[in-house]
Amino acid sequence: MVCRLMLITLLLIIVLPEYVFSAVNDENLLDDVVLQFRNQVVIWVPIIRTHAIRLFWLLAVIDLSWTGIKLALSSSNLSETLGEITRHILFIGFFFNLLMFSNTWAMAIVNSLQSIANQAVLVTGGDTGLSPSDIFEIGHKMVDKILA
Repeated sequence: MVCRLMLITLLLIIVLPEYVFSAVNDENLLDDVVLQFRNQVVIWVPIIRTHAIRLFWLLAVIDLSWTGIKLALSSSNLSETLGEITRHILFIGFFFNLLMFSNTWAMAIVNSLQSIANQAVLVTGGDTGLSPSDIFEIGHKMVDKILA
């Protein structure tokens, strides 16, 4: 069934490319999608983060309890016990920071990659300010040339 659906889709793309890709000709379509997504993220990130923090601390307490039980039942000395607890606290602290600042760090990564892409385009003689729509339009033009 899946193979038939894929075959039909492939045949439609090959036989009727102008109809299949006709909805893509809208200017800045992907830029609008990205903008709508960023506007919605502002609304739902605090709600999700609140629940994620609660779940995180619940799991951290379970993890520390389990580690404490294992250490109490083993024949470890004080330095091993303190070392293990310290490692767990550092591990928990790292992932808590990742949870708290993930939105900021993700945007910094995306912005830096976009800056790198713009610099690469400038070196090759193109214009700056590449957007997702620009990249999609370049891909669409390549598909048109390949199919022609």
